[in-house]
Amino acid sequence: MKINTDVTSDLEFYLAKKSRIFLTKSGLFNVVTGASAIEPSFPEEIKDSMHLYDISIPAYTFNASDVKVKAVDNRRYTMRDIGRIQRRVENMEYYTQLSLLESDAKGMQIQDADGFDRFKNGIIVDNFTGHGVGEVSNADYSNSMDISNGELRPAFIKITLI
Repeated sequence: MKINTDVTSDLEFYLAKKSRIFLTKSGLFNVVTGASAIEPSFPEEIKDSMHLYDISIPAYTFNASDVKVKAVDNRRYTMRDIGRIQRRVENMEYYTQLSLLESDAKGMQIQDADGFDRFKNGIIVDNFTGHGVGEVSNADYSNSMDISNGELRPAFIKITLI
């Protein structure tokens, strides 16, 4: 009696895969899938399309929650947006500079004749970038400002010689 020793087997295994989702110029979504591999890589980008998502599908995916989806940041800024950002940064710099001046003024030691620290009430600070803080209509207000450097200077009279 002869025993048959031939064994036939069917073996299947699954590999990980990476894909990318694009939006084409014509408004269609295009999914580009990379090759399945033990260490998969993303496929090449499509020219003239907006890259929206990267998708990583692990091997033997049993739950949809195992699939990793990463959105691609595609922010586009117009010149108007950049102008708004610039104004916000300038305002932030202005108020930060005033806060630092106020802190310096508050921490400054001003002593009276007996050597005690004087009480400071109503601190006014000026960063010297304009004549908005001083009373320009007052006769005692005689100064000039270098607005670009934020410096207060003594008053001057321009004399032209003929």
